[in-house]
Amino acid sequence: MKLITKKGLQRLIHLRANIDTLKEEEFNYSQFVTKFDKKNNCGTVCCIAGHLPRWYPKQWKWHGSDKYPTLKKNEVEFYRTRIDLCTFFETNSDIILALFYGYPIDELKIKLMRDDEMQNARLPEIKERFDKVIEYLKENITKK
Repeated sequence: MKLITKKGLQRLIHLRANIDTLKEEEFNYSQFVTKFDKKNNCGTVCCIAGHLPRWYPKQWKWHGSDKYPTLKKNEVEFYRTRIDLCTFFETNSDIILALFYGYPIDELKIKLMRDDEMQNARLPEIKERFDKVIEYLKENITKK
């Protein structure tokens, strides 16, 4: 199973740098925004995926009445953010689920974040999660 391509890893590293520009109040897993919110620059749950249209406007947009993030090329399918994350970062679903949805990666000792933990997660916890996964991917990258 492919972990990630070089291009995908570069995008993930760039995303991690963008995460450092967020203020604590711009990140909130429990806050749902139903339209683009200039205060939070977010169109969905104010998680990392919700900021992708802000940071990558050529590739990402807020889609549908719920304004969830999706790649611009997708017009028909709804609620496919996870698939689009896999496509954009050229990685598998396990990596995306760990980074964006709080799923565990046992070999990295990254634990499952329960729903209440996700809703209360703070930005430093998410940064640490991204750092661990990126470091692992750097060590184990596969080529496309």
